Amino acid sequence: LPDSAFVWEDCAPADAGAPAPPLRVATFNVLADSYTRTHRQTAGAAALAWEGRFARLLAAIRRANADLLALQEIDAARVELEWRPALRALGYDCVFAARPHRRRPDGHRPPVAAPGQ
Repeated sequence: LPDSAFVWEDCAPADAGAPAPPLRVATFNVLADSYTRTHRQTAGAAALAWEGRFARLLAAIRRANADLLALQEIDAARVELEWRPALRALGYDCVFAARPHRRRPDGHRPPVAAPGQ
């Protein structure tokens, strides 16, 4: 992403006597649909069905309660339709960056999300 895509803020020096606030970071590989075929024999088709998998992923994201969330292998077609609205409902703002790939035009770069922005 170009530098213009980021908002940089100078932070005041931490008070030497005060502990730094914790920063909770979570990352999930959501398994792009294009990769589910290779896992059907070990995981089973029902476990890989998108509707149930999406609900389980959102539950795990909710439980993680992360300040910063990174998701890998997001299908580009699902970003606006499902991921962005679901993550916003959980208090996250999202950025999706598709990785160019020679064999796949959209790639699998994740939305990066931070709550309350």
